[in-house]
Parts: sequence; C-alpha cells; structure tokens
Amino acid sequence: MSWKFPSGMDDVEMHIRDEIKISLLGCCVIRDIFGLHDNDGGYYIKRFVQDVSPISLVTQSPLLHPLTDEYDWLFDGKSRFWGKCQKLELQKRVLEYIAEEPFDYLIFDVAEFRRKLL
Repeated sequence: MSWKFPSGMDDVEMHIRDEIKISLLGCCVIRDIFGLHDNDGGYYIKRFVQDVSPISLVTQSPLLHPLTDEYDWLFDGKSRFWGKCQKLELQKRVLEYIAEEPFDYLIFDVAEFRRKLL
C-alpha cells in the first residue's frame, strides 16, 4: 500500500497533478515566473506567445494579402520566436495556435497594456 497524501491522493496521482499544463499570453516576465524555477516550478508550459494585444485578439487582421513566405523579409533581423509571435498576431491565429496544444490553465498577462488613469 502506498502512502496517501492528506487529500487522499496517492503519490502517483499527486505527481500527475503536479505537472499542470499551462499556456501563456503576455510578456517575458510572466514566462520567467515559471521558467526561472527548476522544472518550470512544477508546471509544463505548452505554448507561449509574447506581447499580444488584447485588442488585437478581437479585431480583424490589417493584412490585405495572405502572409505567405514571400513576405518573410518583413521579419528580417528578428528571432524566429519574435517572427512567429508577430505572424500569429497579424494572421489572427494566436488563440488557434494556443488551442492546438491542450492545457489546464491559460494565463493572460496584460500588464504591458495598462494606461495611466490619473
């Protein structure tokens, strides 16, 4: 018989529960909260898209043409990660991309989009 946690779960169930799957939308700070800890703090980061405007998520794409490979020059000088994030936002595919990988929690950080109120 295995030892039981106070919640009644055994050690195998507790181990599975510790690996909560999360996806992140926001800035590098939200990613670092998890990523700076051993084993991502016990969480498994499924998807991360950086600097997504909440307004952009619910508006139409400004693109007049599909964003094909011939437009890759627009992202020259940017890392693959930044290029991917910007393409996803321009194509309005951020939420679709996030949803491709099942997760337990979606953490949406909008701190960078705050405005002075006073």
